Amino acid sequence: MPSSSKFASEVDIEAHPTALKLIEHCIPLLEELLDHTPGPALEAFLNTNYSEDTKFYHGLRELILAGLAEKWLASVALDGARYRRSRLCAPCEATRYFSITAVYMDSGYRPATSDHPEEGNRDDVFDEKTEYSGQFHAHPYGEINAVIALDSTAELKGMSSWQGPGWTSPEPGSKHFPEVRGGRCIALFFLPAGRIAYPADAPEKDGPNAYHKATAWSHNATLREMMGLTGTESSDGQQERAGLN
Repeated sequence: MPSSSKFASEVDIEAHPTALKLIEHCIPLLEELLDHTPGPALEAFLNTNYSEDTKFYHGLRELILAGLAEKWLASVALDGARYRRSRLCAPCEATRYFSITAVYMDSGYRPATSDHPEEGNRDDVFDEKTEYSGQFHAHPYGEINAVIALDSTAELKGMSSWQGPGWTSPEPGSKHFPEVRGGRCIALFFLPAGRIAYPADAPEKDGPNAYHKATAWSHNATLREMMGLTGTESSDGQQERAGLN
């Protein structure tokens, strides 16, 4: 397997061996997907062959939970603690020129079965169907998302339906607001050639339960101070990622 020095990452892979294990875990999947095109057919393939009851998905979930516990996964704030992102790996030969990025999203709902202490229990504020919308973006070459639900009711919105534990795969040229409902989830997403676009004139959703560039900076400065995170962010809340954009 490749060494950590081969990967350009926002995560300190040398300090966090679990991050390297997560990349290594994903490489056989990316090798299999090399000749597939993101879209409905690939989404069905992944939900059949890499579903939540498979050994691969179980191992993926365990590594992601470890990354959250170690605080290196999805550690860059976009909208305070509820919407965070970090790029685990830029496109490279070892990953068949897919990038790997983790996004944490929280709709605010907590089911009665929740035993995760992070950010407290909010089920007296948000109901199960309340949606939280993230940053509008486009997928020039498509996208592949592994959906890891941190609450039993959490779902990520795909291009055609809501998805609990499993996979979504928007096709090339698609655009959307990433949306979550029913609690908290991680989307571990794979981008062919690392291609993703955040248009400067992108629309924004109204209301408090959505990402807004105008308010993200003040939320994120406080969160980064609390978590002791390093690095810089631009005024729209996105981290300046030298050599990774």
